[in-house]
Amino acid sequence: EQKENKNADDMRRDRIRKAYFGGVEDNVKHQEEEIKKGEHGFLFSFFLGLLNVLIIIAVVVLVRTFLVSPFSIDGHSMDATFSDGDLIIVDKISYQFSDPGRGDVVVFYPPIDRYSSRKNFLCFLKTYTIGLVVKDRDVCRMRDFFVKRIIGIPGDTVEIRNGEVFITPENGEKIQIRDDFLMEKNKGKTCFSPQCNSARDIRGSIVTVPEGHVYVLGDNRTGSSDSRKWETPFVPYENIPGKVRIIFFPFSHIGLPESFDLLSSGS
Repeated sequence: EQKENKNADDMRRDRIRKAYFGGVEDNVKHQEEEIKKGEHGFLFSFFLGLLNVLIIIAVVVLVRTFLVSPFSIDGHSMDATFSDGDLIIVDKISYQFSDPGRGDVVVFYPPIDRYSSRKNFLCFLKTYTIGLVVKDRDVCRMRDFFVKRIIGIPGDTVEIRNGEVFITPENGEKIQIRDDFLMEKNKGKTCFSPQCNSARDIRGSIVTVPEGHVYVLGDNRTGSSDSRKWETPFVPYENIPGKVRIIFFPFSHIGLPESFDLLSSGS
């Protein structure tokens, strides 16, 4: 009888608790479930966001490695085609299907050892992370690239005489290349010395471009380090990442570098 009374009392207390506190308990359970769902949702969102970032980085790396890449003009060797500080886009895919052409403006690594240290936030991080591990504070030391115009292609004989440039294509006749795209101060001033009075300026210089190489000159002929000055005057194809396609900054310089045949008469 006592057990039956106790059971009845317990059932009565349960009914009272549910009547007055059932909603609160259900709400607490609901909140606990929502918190658990929220924790799982946050982790899912975090890893999804991280995956998206990794995909974006991978796409950027692939595009910059195989398709196009931005470069910055440093110096005045291509005045007035480009100006110091111009940002350009380089097409890296065209030369996978065709050879560099006469008149193309290209980015390349010259056949000389020339390096500099990049100074930007990325290099700051590399210096104080990777650099500390490998005990090298100059991890941002990179080989410099040049920007010039291709004058001679394989088989061409390039002659510079009296400040003018002549091309004799393979199995062809000698032709003076056009210079109407140059600034006035550079016309007739493709020299080997600033005064145009060196022995090579007077007697001229003749070279023949070997297979798989090009001969390059800056459009600012009186202020350019190019094939005239290097001990090895030719740039191998493998040193040419690509062709300059567009100037995209500053906005006042936006445009497409003019493409033309150097052996035409011009206009």
